[in-house]
Amino acid sequence: MRSVFSFLKPYRRHLVIGPAFKLAEAVLELAMPLLIAYMIDTGIESQDRTLIWRLGLLALLMAATGLGCATVCQYTASLASQGVGTDLRHALFSKINHLSLRQLDHFGTSSLVNRLTGDVNLLQQAVAMLIRLVVRAPFLSIGGLIMAMTIDLRLSLILLLILPVFILIVYLIMSRTIPMYRKIQQVVDRLMRHILEHLTGVRVIRAFARRSAENKRFDLENDQVAALQIRVSRISNLLNPVTALILNAATIALLWVGAIRIEDGALTRGQIIALINYVGQILTALLVVANLVILYTRAYASAGRVAEILDLPNEGDSLKSEERVVEDDNQRAGEELPPVDPDYWLRFDRVQFQYPDTAAPIFDRLDFTVGRGRSLGIIGPTGSGKSTLAWLLLRLWPLTSGQIWFDGQPLAASDLTSSDLNIAIVPQKSVLFSGTIAENLRLGRADATDDELWQALRVAQAETFVRRLDDGLHSQVQRGGVNFSGGQRQRLAVARALVSRPRLLIMDDSTSALDYATEAALRRALAGSGSFARMRLIIISQRVASIRQTDEIVILDDGRLAGQGTHDDLLKENRLYQEIWQSQQSNGEVVG
Repeated sequence: MRSVFSFLKPYRRHLVIGPAFKLAEAVLELAMPLLIAYMIDTGIESQDRTLIWRLGLLALLMAATGLGCATVCQYTASLASQGVGTDLRHALFSKINHLSLRQLDHFGTSSLVNRLTGDVNLLQQAVAMLIRLVVRAPFLSIGGLIMAMTIDLRLSLILLLILPVFILIVYLIMSRTIPMYRKIQQVVDRLMRHILEHLTGVRVIRAFARRSAENKRFDLENDQVAALQIRVSRISNLLNPVTALILNAATIALLWVGAIRIEDGALTRGQIIALINYVGQILTALLVVANLVILYTRAYASAGRVAEILDLPNEGDSLKSEERVVEDDNQRAGEELPPVDPDYWLRFDRVQFQYPDTAAPIFDRLDFTVGRGRSLGIIGPTGSGKSTLAWLLLRLWPLTSGQIWFDGQPLAASDLTSSDLNIAIVPQKSVLFSGTIAENLRLGRADATDDELWQALRVAQAETFVRRLDDGLHSQVQRGGVNFSGGQRQRLAVARALVSRPRLLIMDDSTSALDYATEAALRRALAGSGSFARMRLIIISQRVASIRQTDEIVILDDGRLAGQGTHDDLLKENRLYQEIWQSQQSNGEVVG
């Protein structure tokens, strides 16, 4: 929780100035009934119009001063709450960008979106109420009771009798609504997850004519949220009529007993009016306190959800520490790490990896090496671990055991933020962001010139269609690149990776949407471009045509190394490679 509360520190002045002015307004509000009582008992009773005008002007001045104090408080509350909300959203968004894949999978997209929006908005509202009402409401409750007791102690006993009744009713309502608010947060998380899934897979849903079924599913979840909201609203809305009932009952009691005491001469008409005003102030303030308790109960839960993300360890530190533990365990077991072999730029040494909450490892003591100056192709059946291998090179998951060596150094010892470790990947699903083509390409390197962008587009076989666009590099890209075809998105993603001038380029089935001629032209351009001559290349694919020109081919089968060599060697000696090649030839794919 401290990580959330620390965001209040820059606004300490606002947390003092705002409540101070609100307290001044409350003092004036408590003084107003006494002024009205004096005006009635002295000015109106004696028909002293001058005194009435003076007291009226004083009351108007007090009201104007109270309005000014409230305005200052509202202004400081807005500055502080908006500032805290902005800072929290910025910190939370930055933290989410540094979460590991394991952490992202653990929390889920819908929960993270809700924490970034709904929970932060609730905390923002809590800060505003902290400045505006947390001091004012209790002060009015206690101050009103004290002022009523100074007017008439006996009549004040009526207030002391109704307060426990009011507190009991508030407790009964809150004890039922607070757990329901927590349940609503969980149900909204589920609803948000369904919405995100629907928007992401809308094409698949329409392709399989599942719109009606998805609508029914959404309606069920939406109705559940609505039912909970209606139920909790029905209970919480009882506060207002119950407060009005208690207020009217107290007023009737005060008028009845007060009339008797006025006849006895122990109380004046102005004093009874002041007492009724104080009853209204006390009960209204108590109602505000009850709503504040509900608000801060929900805000406390939201603060815990936000702090849970902010307090997570950084991905880089987490991966380094976990991999260091693996290395230390190997050394304690008496195992020595293999010496650095300058003839290899990539070595997988007894690599073991298992996804969290899975029964079996993906890789079990995976060993292979790639010689310097040689490109690598990786092929294998679906689910053999090809993409997982790429994510391990990017250190998005920590190894269970073993070591990966890159250019003679342990990959675990490399700094992820260092420009020396420049590994770019073109994933299976090309992801483009809203903006212009140039902005998307410069995600690889912000200072890239237009000439460098065009060179990358030329190598990626994307120059022709980009030049045909009216705005060229400045053409707009919609979210996800939906205004481009699958092949165009893949070529733009390849160009983006090339702009970063990587030491290692990983192409993870990133040419699946390209025809064979375009794919062949892309491979020739990569091989013949002097700008990328020193770049290491790993091509991951299920198509033999995509990897057959690489210098080394690794075959994976269920996380195991099923073979390694050149295309010709594997075609002669490796049964699995032969089966893949024959199946693709029988399907009419060009692999020759």
